[in-house]
Amino acid sequence: MSCHNLLNKYKMPTGSKKLLGLGLNYCLKEPSITATTVDTFERMREDVRRMYALKGGGDSSNSYIPKLYVKSDYSFDPASEEIEDALKKFREALRSEQLQRSKIKKPRPNLPLRAL
Repeated sequence: MSCHNLLNKYKMPTGSKKLLGLGLNYCLKEPSITATTVDTFERMREDVRRMYALKGGGDSSNSYIPKLYVKSDYSFDPASEEIEDALKKFREALRSEQLQRSKIKKPRPNLPLRAL
């Protein structure tokens, strides 16, 4: 099976054409979840800060109107010291657990052996 490469600026990941030849039942994924965990944690931290600010726990001099909130690039101020410390401890515990698990169990690809 062939495919058209419409990526003008970027190169197709290695093995993409071979993978697409197997059908659409397979997806490309990172061999570990570290990259997605970083993005997920960043989003969680921003969500916690947003909720803290909207609950009235943040700076009351802020002219932010919660009912007019539209998702944007606005960055909320850090939450209370207690919440920020809890987020930091949670992230460290999560990274430690990931490291432990990555040493025990290696990720398994979802491709048949003939495709690897």
